[in-house]
Amino acid sequence: MAKQFRYPIKRSPASDPQQYRVYRMENEAIGARQYMRVSKDKMRQLVRSVCGNYGVPAPKLVWCDLGKWAAEWDNGMIRLNTKKGMASDVLTVTHELAHHIHYQLAGRQDLHAAHGPEFMAVHMSILDTCRIIPIEGMRAICARWKVLYCDPGTTCSLAKLRRICRLISPQSPSQI
Repeated sequence: MAKQFRYPIKRSPASDPQQYRVYRMENEAIGARQYMRVSKDKMRQLVRSVCGNYGVPAPKLVWCDLGKWAAEWDNGMIRLNTKKGMASDVLTVTHELAHHIHYQLAGRQDLHAAHGPEFMAVHMSILDTCRIIPIEGMRAICARWKVLYCDPGTTCSLAKLRRICRLISPQSPSQI
């Protein structure tokens, strides 16, 4: 594994203070960029399945050139970059799907930072549900990379995730 924070972390905007820390954590602690590629059909299947589990409508998947970004979520649509290999890995898809599900569970309101503790609760839950990384593993990874999260618990309760996503100010995200 590469040395943690070998290069300085880019400064995140004030509106989303842990954005680049989350990106760095995903790249350095989780990785899977080269060997967990997903075809377009499997990606569609994964998105439909996960959205069905969380009781939200599936977003539309679109492939286009996004410049420097591998993917982005925008109000019901996940755009994936045709020119970036990272756009087809399972972690990128689950990350963008977490944005979609977080928005849907929050009652279609932008209440939180895009990569805040509430988003991380949803992302951790998706990774656990898909059997990619268990919640306990993500807790340890978030602790090492000092990423804040609201603990979704180990039962993957949809009611608990809804409560987390609808809170305007979280009671106490795990400050690790």
